[in-house]
Amino acid sequence: MEDFVKSKPLWKRPSTVPFPNVWHRFQVQKKDGLIYKVKIQEINPDRFAEIQEFMETYFDKDEPLSNATKVLDDEISMIKKRAHRCNILNENISIMATFDIDDMKPEILGVLLLQVYVKNEPKLKIQPGVAWKKALDILSKVEENVDIYQEIASDRYFDFMIAIGSKYRGLNLCFHLLECLPKIGKSFGISGAMSVFTNFRSQKAAKKAGFILYNEIQYKDYKDENGKVIFPITETKSIQCMIKKFTP
Repeated sequence: MEDFVKSKPLWKRPSTVPFPNVWHRFQVQKKDGLIYKVKIQEINPDRFAEIQEFMETYFDKDEPLSNATKVLDDEISMIKKRAHRCNILNENISIMATFDIDDMKPEILGVLLLQVYVKNEPKLKIQPGVAWKKALDILSKVEENVDIYQEIASDRYFDFMIAIGSKYRGLNLCFHLLECLPKIGKSFGISGAMSVFTNFRSQKAAKKAGFILYNEIQYKDYKDENGKVIFPITETKSIQCMIKKFTP
């Protein structure tokens, strides 16, 4: 992921696909023994503000790079991140996991912010802020020399980020969100997905969902010009770039 945003997206959601679409329904059992029904559906615009708050609470606080750079304390970085997420949400393909109950706004359990990248799409350089810039640098580095377009034999692919509410981790929600991507891709004519996974939980879920590792950087080996480790992350050993090609 480079320090760029789309200046004029070349892909738009087809009007022939219903919105908001429910992509998956399943059940989970919490530690209290109770079984809950869960659904994964696209995110309505009337919940965009909640999604922004959810991402700040469970991604910007807990995700290893965001935590290490203290991105929540960097006002410029957060302004840029909110704007970036707003653009992603406006593509109207992002999904969320909620309880499958009769409620207009059921509790959000997990979120997968989803966007489509198209080869040679016009882009604008951004000034991401110090903290976000530091994270973007290693994200770009791990994606170097990985040609997603060649790997999936297509000129477009899904890129995404995932956050799970702290109370609902350990319920395989990340896996279930990732499992929806081939079905969504089939509806939108997208044949693959690529993302960078920064913690061991999402890496494990991605592998289970059929993603293949293409490149990784050990956190302990990523150092500045003075030889100091930039991200002193110990719970997860490496950052991984992974790809999944969808079966037709």
